[in-house]
Amino acid sequence: MRTIVILFVFSLIFLFEHPKVQAQTVTLSNTSIEIDLPEGFEVATQFSGLIHKGTATTVMGLEKENTSYLVVSSAMDEQYFADQDLTLLNKENISFNGHEGILFTCAFTVDSVAFERMIFLTGDHNNAKVVIANYPEIAKIQLASLVKDCITKIKF
Repeated sequence: MRTIVILFVFSLIFLFEHPKVQAQTVTLSNTSIEIDLPEGFEVATQFSGLIHKGTATTVMGLEKENTSYLVVSSAMDEQYFADQDLTLLNKENISFNGHEGILFTCAFTVDSVAFERMIFLTGDHNNAKVVIANYPEIAKIQLASLVKDCITKIKF
């Protein structure tokens, strides 16, 4: 219960900040993925990605060489997500910067707190780029659009 109250308070604070994507671009460690740093986020030191400490929101990136993102995404059906205790909410094809990608949105729960996860797959026939964002469902109105814009406009 305490976790829910804390997340709610931080969500309200985040709501009134009206975060926007800043002009600063960062390269996620150990990858060639460049991503615009949204306001309120900082580069994480414990993983290859970004973190917004006030809302427990994370953005992580990874690359898989010698693997087509299309092959990876073709295996990602409802059963794939269910096997990971995720509920697939949406699958969307995305066009950006002359590239194509696929965005999956899922729901999951940790310690009775509902979260959403966006998984963005892109790249080419030889290299897959994966960007994953997790945010509390209670802050969906404030975060979903911001996170989607952030992860679907990567450069590589």
